[in-house]
Amino acid sequence: ISLAQIAGLRTDWTPEWEEQLLATAVSMGPADPDVLFNAGLMDLQAGRVEVGLRRWRQSLERSSRYAAEMAVLGFQWASDDEVFASMIPASPRGIVTIAAALDPRVYARQRQQLASRAEQRLTAGEDAESHHLRSVIAMLRGQTAQQIEHLRQAVQAAPRNLEWRYELAERLCSQGAWDEARDHARVCAQLAPHRAKFVELHKRIMQTILTTPTN
Repeated sequence: ISLAQIAGLRTDWTPEWEEQLLATAVSMGPADPDVLFNAGLMDLQAGRVEVGLRRWRQSLERSSRYAAEMAVLGFQWASDDEVFASMIPASPRGIVTIAAALDPRVYARQRQQLASRAEQRLTAGEDAESHHLRSVIAMLRGQTAQQIEHLRQAVQAAPRNLEWRYELAERLCSQGAWDEARDHARVCAQLAPHRAKFVELHKRIMQTILTTPTN
């Protein structure tokens, strides 16, 4: 990748030379999400849209590390049809990860399309992962009550998944369900006291409960 970047500074640089260097880099790190992301980025910058989007999909299938960048840049540099055909991964988790990274004020239509695609790919399971995926789909559609209910079921099925429990506590806070939110936030803070966001959320909820007048 570095050689391909340097090659672009040479006076005798050619697009074919860059393509060859990128192909070599990818062949040496075919499962490396960093290599795939950077190679795809250079492809897109050079106008090789389909190749770049395919490499980004391969990166996404291995890691969500660059999901936010890919979501925004993909839809900026390529048409919706190109993104859906070449970049969006097949798994429901990969699909909702891209959708959640898009600004709803700018990409409302694409978020809804991705939510529908994820739902189509989702099996009719009652396991923790399926419920969490349904909660994200509900969030994308603005269905807060359904999101919270699926989060409850996900946490019930996977009680030690603290990220999901934290997510549930935050959603409960947004709906004023402070007591239930406190219980979930307390578990997060007790099991992972080194996680600052868990401790801060529990403190904020407790302060709200203590300072809110009761009828």
